[in-house]
Amino acid sequence: MNGYLVFALLAAISVANSALATCPQLDTVEHEGKVYSLARYTSPPYSQKVDDWVNNLPWCSAPGHGRAGYRVEGNQIFLVKFSGCIATLSVSDAFSQLEPKKLATWLNGKLDVALGNCNGGWDPAKEYFIVNQGTLIEFVQATQAK
Repeated sequence: MNGYLVFALLAAISVANSALATCPQLDTVEHEGKVYSLARYTSPPYSQKVDDWVNNLPWCSAPGHGRAGYRVEGNQIFLVKFSGCIATLSVSDAFSQLEPKKLATWLNGKLDVALGNCNGGWDPAKEYFIVNQGTLIEFVQATQAK
């Protein structure tokens, strides 16, 4: 087989495999018993322990290790965990604190929910959370969206 045919074969295999690529892990918000994936990553406070944990996770084809997991309690949003492909890291361990959660004061503005799928494209803005310094102002569901 000449070099051109080998290159063409490898290119075809690469294109075929990219269509089946693993979806990235996304930040999540648990609200009223349902977990919503967010269309954009959030920026929780830095923790060297999170970096070390992510670097020691087993290989996984999904990009986005160490994604933030939030939970709404009343009208407040708390960071409660970090997720990797097959593992989670608690907030207590990530920040060396006794409390199992951290008020997400860094969350502000509109947090779009990722609807659809990664291979077909996300369709944000149909469902979203409006947040001010970790306080939930409003949750707009798809049936309410404008």
